[in-house]
Amino acid sequence: MERWYDDPWILFDTETTGVDPVTARIWELGLLLTGPDEHVGYSILANPGIGISDEVATICEISGADRVAIAAARPFSEDA
Repeated sequence: MERWYDDPWILFDTETTGVDPVTARIWELGLLLTGPDEHVGYSILANPGIGISDEVATICEISGADRVAIAAARPFSEDA
């Protein structure tokens, strides 16, 4: 019998500007494809259009250079 944790999995993660679901916006999307012999990760930054709280910056260990990269990223509001 095959073990469930030997199957491939896709893990999805988001990072947001805060903890309030009404006002917080996503600034990073992350995906991880994992299996018994391979792990492939991917992430993309998005300009949330608002600042990232100091609390989130501390938790996510965001540097000043990271804030510049996030601000320069493509906004979610742009068409693909």
